[in-house]
Amino acid sequence: MMSKKDGQMQMIVMYICGLIPQKHLLKQIDKYINFDFIGEKAMPYYSKLWRKSIDPFCMIKMLLML
Repeated sequence: MMSKKDGQMQMIVMYICGLIPQKHLLKQIDKYINFDFIGEKAMPYYSKLWRKSIDPFCMIKMLLML
């Protein structure tokens, strides 16, 4: 994250995983489910033009949260 303060640039390095509590549902799920298979299964559905898309890992995890 970058911000401008007093005419100088300030950069803050954040480790996002450290902000998520240990008891969060997705951290609990990650202990028991290996999501490595998702990339291989989703590859045929990606555009050959490398257009931006939602990361399949994130999409599956978002659907689990619903």
